[in-house]
Amino acid sequence: MSYIERLLKITDDLSEQIEIGRRLVVSYDKEMVKFIMSTFDKINDFEKRTNGISKENMLYKSAYDYWMYGFRPDQQFYYHLWLKTHEEKKTYLSQMKQMVYDAYSNRMEDMHYLEDKFEAYELLKSYYKREIIKIMSKEDFSKFSDFVSRHRQFVLKPLSLHDTYGIKKVDISTSSKPLEEIFLSIINPGKEFVGDYTTDGYGHAGAVLEEIVEQDSEFGKMSPKSLNVIRIGTLRAKGKIHLLGAYTKIGITDDLIVGESRDAIMAGVNLQTGVIETKGYYESGDTTDEHPVSHIKMIGFQFPKWDELLEMLNEVATNMISTINYIGWDVAYTPKGWVIIEGNFFGQHLWQIVYEHGTEKEVGDILGWHIEDDKYWWQYNKKKLQKEAGFA
Repeated sequence: MSYIERLLKITDDLSEQIEIGRRLVVSYDKEMVKFIMSTFDKINDFEKRTNGISKENMLYKSAYDYWMYGFRPDQQFYYHLWLKTHEEKKTYLSQMKQMVYDAYSNRMEDMHYLEDKFEAYELLKSYYKREIIKIMSKEDFSKFSDFVSRHRQFVLKPLSLHDTYGIKKVDISTSSKPLEEIFLSIINPGKEFVGDYTTDGYGHAGAVLEEIVEQDSEFGKMSPKSLNVIRIGTLRAKGKIHLLGAYTKIGITDDLIVGESRDAIMAGVNLQTGVIETKGYYESGDTTDEHPVSHIKMIGFQFPKWDELLEMLNEVATNMISTINYIGWDVAYTPKGWVIIEGNFFGQHLWQIVYEHGTEKEVGDILGWHIEDDKYWWQYNKKKLQKEAGFA
């Protein structure tokens, strides 16, 4: 039995969780501790929100919940884990438990088809409905020059980083700099994240330039200056496409880019109707009944042409290469119809936030395979799972 197994025990006693976590944190390096604490530093009125739990004790509690259930530190706040019992926590598809299920549903060697943003574009170009180019070196300047002759504004994305790291809108029409100087300044937007714990294991070289998506006025009514998106998870199993959940990410500033790690609101969307059916949720865990700027009510807001979206997702998920069965799709509605913003190989099941319940059983039932009750997520060998799933 390992040291971690000897320490871990099922308990709903907060003081016990903190003490177990304190003993686990001894093995963490300083940079990991610094990263976790920086997550907590982003939360205003920390102890008020956590019923008096200090940041130090939350560090220890996070270690307990990580090794026991697979929750990342930020998921403490997404799911209010200090208020959850063991029976409640084990129903959630935490980040690390999701990675186990992902190993059973997707061939890990094929993640590049979606994690590399340009490969994803080439694979799904007909659903993107916009122009995208890849730049890797100085030799790509002519390609860049040709692209910006048509698109004086564009979105710059690191080629392989996740979430919204390094993504920004670029407007060269307002710059007095020579075009070549602008090109050299944006050719490697991921380099500033080298060494960042959150991007460890991802490539940092290269970039894609995307034509800006023009959202439909009704679709973007709550926040017209942001590109508001909907995340829907699809899982292909036994020849059928299953919709796992849906939520929308709506901007609350003038920033074009919207994501969980930026200023945004999340809300649950009914899978059958496309109507928002929950309150709005901030990253901090706070909730709202209406958009803070437009004051449009969250519950009851209808997204347009929902049947067309479901038809598109069924088509693209059905025709996806056979070794990629789970995908978290980010989509938006435009004057050209529904478009894919991106497909996420490891897309988090964040609809669990807005519906306030876990979905591990649902995913396991669809796959016909579950994490065993007497095993921890870190005890699974992903290579063996890949073989069991038929991907080896």
